[in-house]
Amino acid sequence: MQEYLLNIQEKILAKKRELEYQGRVISAKGLKDYYRNGDARDTVYFLEFFDKVYHRISQLPDEYAKVTLNKYRTSRIHFCNYLKSIGKGDILISEIDVSFVKGFDHFMKTSNTEQFGKPMTRNSANGYHRKIKKVLGDAVKENLMEKNPYNGFKIKDEKANREFLSNEEVELLANHSLGGNQSLDKVRDVFLFSCYTGLRYQDAQDLKAENVIIDNDKNYWLSFIQNKTGTKELFPLLDPAIKIYHKYDHNREVTGQVLPKLSNAKINSYLKVIAELTGMNKKLTHHVARHTFATTITLSNGVPLEIVSAYLGHSDLTTTKIYAKITPNLKLSVAQMLNQKLKNG
Repeated sequence: MQEYLLNIQEKILAKKRELEYQGRVISAKGLKDYYRNGDARDTVYFLEFFDKVYHRISQLPDEYAKVTLNKYRTSRIHFCNYLKSIGKGDILISEIDVSFVKGFDHFMKTSNTEQFGKPMTRNSANGYHRKIKKVLGDAVKENLMEKNPYNGFKIKDEKANREFLSNEEVELLANHSLGGNQSLDKVRDVFLFSCYTGLRYQDAQDLKAENVIIDNDKNYWLSFIQNKTGTKELFPLLDPAIKIYHKYDHNREVTGQVLPKLSNAKINSYLKVIAELTGMNKKLTHHVARHTFATTITLSNGVPLEIVSAYLGHSDLTTTKIYAKITPNLKLSVAQMLNQKLKNG
């Protein structure tokens, strides 16, 4: 009996050494399944492999920005929640097929999220699908599965209707008393700052005193690294943004922050109140400010799409076109310009 057990132990240790040499993820449960089934592919569980991939990419900050890593972590959370819903703590990579992916998709589209208390949108679910697909693609490369199950699942984003404010609405927001509420006033400043810079919420919140540079000609510049892309950006500040910057000079001496520190959830919650107070029939969120910058502040004032794209930190114009809308006012200004040229021959 002892010799029999020693033989089993030797086989398992030999398999462990083999997997270690191959750089594979090893687990006690996986080795047990290997001994029972004899297939190396049945020794690797998805979450363990996911963690291995995540550890690897987290060591590459030049290739994977902080916001991208956050997306991977959130994808893992949603995947775990789906596993729990079907009575599993983990799943062998070899067991993940198209049917499983479709079930995961249905779960994300129909189950309330902890953060928002409602199912996620099609495009949000697609973002998490893409991260899981990438991890499974690495599993294929390591010969842990024959083909990626996502080959049979089409990830197609829905066209989103991106809200933005008109010039009149920006003026209304900037000049409204807001009932003298200081909290609402701070949220308005954070929102308007992004209306005049195009900054994402996290990039705006991360700005410190050293990120604002004043040159010899008294021009104000923003110099910072984008959270989403990891790229370094440098662009001049518009006068309305400079005015907001100086409004918090005293606060900056204490905290070192350019803007008041507020959570994204709090900003969006207060923006709903601001929309009601100002009579705006629009769903205000911080991201509306970025759309407003692209459409109303820049494009509608004749700024070329290439310049708008550079301000927004996009790597290609296709992404910028999603944000930038051709407004009626822009069409009118173009028509007036053409009429003038036609009149002059």
